Amino acid sequence: LTLCTGQKIEVPFRLMLLVATNLQVAQVADPAFLRRAGYRLFLDKPAPDAWESIFTRYARSIGLEPEPSLGRYLLARYAAERRELRASEACDLIERAREICRLHQRPSTLDAETLNTAWHAYFSQS
Repeated sequence: LTLCTGQKIEVPFRLMLLVATNLQVAQVADPAFLRRAGYRLFLDKPAPDAWESIFTRYARSIGLEPEPSLGRYLLARYAAERRELRASEACDLIERAREICRLHQRPSTLDAETLNTAWHAYFSQS
């Protein structure tokens, strides 16, 4: 690593390649590649109670306390719009809500109004 002063330092690191896809494995990898990939992990869509748990745990991990019914409210929206649950979307919606709060220069809150705005921004088709 070369610093802006010109000084060079050695930084040891371990390289790890991670590949993620929502495609069928046969579409992106041949058997020889798969034999060389030592570890593979399949992550399916979460069950509704697991999704709600992810939502609540992530909110709490960043210092926010969601309204108790908010997870169920969002799950009902998923069902009404026939969207498949994805574990990453729980965190993404919370982060979008935080960005909306920052934009409006107000403290981060997780309420239905803010998450409705986050939902539309995240899932908007246009």
